Parts: sequence; structure tokens; C-alpha cells
Amino acid sequence: MSEEDRKFLQNAMKEFTYNEADRLTQITEKLKLPQELPLEELKAILDELEDLFDMHQDNAKNFCKMGGYLYLLEVIMRHPDENVRKQSCTIFTLGT
Repeated sequence: MSEEDRKFLQNAMKEFTYNEADRLTQITEKLKLPQELPLEELKAILDELEDLFDMHQDNAKNFCKMGGYLYLLEVIMRHPDENVRKQSCTIFTLGT
């Protein structure tokens, strides 16, 4: 395989491979400022986080190690939308 083909293949695999740890990092960063997210985007992020926890228990542990629970607790305590707070509570209990 030529060097060019190998680089193309590596880039394609990297682009189309879903890395749960990277996605958890991105979610954690977004949860740092939930008030800046549109409500529908925040709900989608919480749905995805719930799915990640359901996929594998290690995702909840990794989220905790990243400090994500601190931001999730902020959402539970301070977000004005009741449904967002409820969903955040559900996610919190999935990981504990």
C-alpha cells in the first residue's frame, strides 16, 4: 500500500470512528456553560449522555473522572427547565 493510500485510510477511519471518550470530553465541555446552549441542543446532549451510560458503565466512570458530574449537578440545581432537570437527575442516577 502506498504512503498516500495509507494516510487516506487512516484519516477516513479516524473521521468515521466513534470514540466514546472523546465524545464524553466534548459533552463535559458543553455542560460547563449549559445556559449558553439552546434548549433543544441541551436536551440532545443529555439524550446522548444517557445513551452513552446505557452502552457501557465505564462511560459513567469516565464522565465522573472528567468532572462531568459537577456540571450535571449544576444543571440539576439551576436550570430553569423542569424537564431538563428531571432528565439530568435520571442520568445522574444511571452513573451512580
